[in-house]
Amino acid sequence: MGKGYFSVPVTPSWESLMDCIERKGTPTRVHHIELYLDDEIKEIICDRFGLQEGIRDHDLFFDLEREIRIQRFLGYDYVRCGLDDFDMPLDRLSVEDTAEIERVGGREFINEKKGPITTWEEFEKYPWPDPLACRSTHLEWYEKNLPDDMCLIGSGGFAHFAEYLSWLMGYETLCYALYENRELVEAISKKLEDIYEVVIRRLLEFDRVKIIWGSDDMGFKGGPLISPDDLREFVLPGHKLMAGLSHQAGRP
Repeated sequence: MGKGYFSVPVTPSWESLMDCIERKGTPTRVHHIELYLDDEIKEIICDRFGLQEGIRDHDLFFDLEREIRIQRFLGYDYVRCGLDDFDMPLDRLSVEDTAEIERVGGREFINEKKGPITTWEEFEKYPWPDPLACRSTHLEWYEKNLPDDMCLIGSGGFAHFAEYLSWLMGYETLCYALYENRELVEAISKKLEDIYEVVIRRLLEFDRVKIIWGSDDMGFKGGPLISPDDLREFVLPGHKLMAGLSHQAGRP
């Protein structure tokens, strides 16, 4: 693998990352952290710097081995991982990808007008995931094979309260429902809390999961996407629950 691409050599240290997050003194370097990298960018990095040498793409855990190499090469202290098959289907719109590095199949965007849940009937019929039935194969593999100087960040598909309210309903539908059908908004919010609570409890069972990351898009540069009062009622309680469970387990 290529060496010397940083002006300052970077050796992963999840302990130093934790100290930085918890503000325990001045870190010796900047600890970078990202929610994810696009797959097409990973492919180019791997090809350019030979990161896949020695691992076979048909191996069962090829993607996980490659992920460790990518993260170490780029100077990260961690690998992100969640439950394997945790998914909530959404309505997406596809458009041609005009970026220089084209994404196969085009770019997808959430349908902001109408999502899969706009009525009580659709709420009842929606294929809500069962987090107790989701596999944890990737977490188990990382638990045994992740290098000692790296940690797992429990993340991926959960704790997106504001996002999934707007994605499941469609942002336009959500805005109307906040005035006309608040009970449905509340039901979706509570359902997300119940599901995510089980997910986070399962993630916290793994010792290598040192950090919980529940990201959420709640606004833009001019303000929140829904009113502050609505955020307090339907979004922030879920994040408070996630943080509380993490802190009870001694994880930031």
